[in-house]
Amino acid sequence: MDILTGGFPCQPFSVAGQRKGAEDDRYLWPHMLRAIREIRPDWVIGENVAGILTMVQPGQTAHVGDRYTLFGEMEPVYRKREEYVVETICRDLESEGYTVQPLLIPACAVGAPHRRDRVWFIANSNGQGLQSERSELPTKGSSGDYP
Repeated sequence: MDILTGGFPCQPFSVAGQRKGAEDDRYLWPHMLRAIREIRPDWVIGENVAGILTMVQPGQTAHVGDRYTLFGEMEPVYRKREEYVVETICRDLESEGYTVQPLLIPACAVGAPHRRDRVWFIANSNGQGLQSERSELPTKGSSGDYP
């Protein structure tokens, strides 16, 4: 398959909702990732609301070491790792061998009468991604129209 495209539900990330992220029953990114793993398309195009860019998922608390208190006692040090959802999606796609680039495109950029920003995840499995298109452009000094 050449292209797998889809928009996983936006309600877990939308600023108009409760922004529960992975705690929302409609959080279906893991299911889309499973489909990508099984189908292995050359290209993946995913779409979601702009609120996904500012959504932070709570992470696991991990013991990272110990330190002395003011009174010379040892106490454990914990760190809670948090990650933006957009980072999670990009990391997940990269771990499956894709080069990924999230893009923010407003609906008005494609002729809609309103702004409605959308985030598009463009991922390619060949490791070159969109950069391979640039290598086909004429070199400096050659004639021809640039796209």
